[in-house]
Amino acid sequence: MTAALVIKRRELLEEAERCCQELANHTVVEKNDCTNWSTFLEWLGQLQPQVLLIDVEHFQNIVEERVRQMKVASPETVIIALHDAADSQLIILALLSTFIRRCRKTCATCWSARLTSM
Repeated sequence: MTAALVIKRRELLEEAERCCQELANHTVVEKNDCTNWSTFLEWLGQLQPQVLLIDVEHFQNIVEERVRQMKVASPETVIIALHDAADSQLIILALLSTFIRRCRKTCATCWSARLTSM
């Protein structure tokens, strides 16, 4: 498994690293400090990790747009957002952005299939 860690807060990073060490024989861990969002997206696109653990600090209150950009860069990656507090609004926004993206994809596929069958 390939896991990417993009975590600003040191205590969250240390905790995530400890968890990954437990899977050390089976996991390749790559890190990025995400100081530049465009550079981060290029890195993500090249790496194509199976799992991305990302600190929500990187979302900068534009959750839906950030999630969309990450899924465009690495469509098969499972994104796991980390936060040091249980922020229900942020969790719901992230879930909604994923749900909306999947609905759009399903609707586009459905309409495409209908048009080609006519």
